[in-house]
Amino acid sequence: MLAKTKAIVQTNVEEKKKVIKNPYLSNINQDSTMSGMINRELNPGSNLVGKETPEFRPTIPVKGAGLASKHCTIEYN
Repeated sequence: MLAKTKAIVQTNVEEKKKVIKNPYLSNINQDSTMSGMINRELNPGSNLVGKETPEFRPTIPVKGAGLASKHCTIEYN
């Protein structure tokens, strides 16, 4: 379990080191130390945001209460 936690933390650290050149979405968490740990860069064109299901894989998958499988589309041109 400890090794898995370390791997997740290392992945998050490496992800934060990436240079983000395009606009991006960043997570917000009740625990302020966890906010900004996940950043998803927008692709040019349509970016579908929503919950992942067996029938639908959004460009930017999200989880949480009150979110639909096809929650919204963000256009980046």
